[in-house]
Amino acid sequence: MLLPSLLPLKYFYLIYCKNKRGGTLARLSKDGKQEQVKALIKSFGVTKLTEIPKEKYGELLNGTNSIN
Repeated sequence: MLLPSLLPLKYFYLIYCKNKRGGTLARLSKDGKQEQVKALIKSFGVTKLTEIPKEKYGELLNGTNSIN
């Protein structure tokens, strides 16, 4: 079981990690959904994924479900 303080980091890696399969947002962008990904990031009041506070990564992951 992950400690609560580590859960946001887990979400971050699910979303943003750069591996051979790509992260969730990278996959969505590649599938032609760049505008929806940008809108999701902007909905957090920022312009870059790296500016989203790690406490919000769970919400960000949930937001990707609405794009799928």
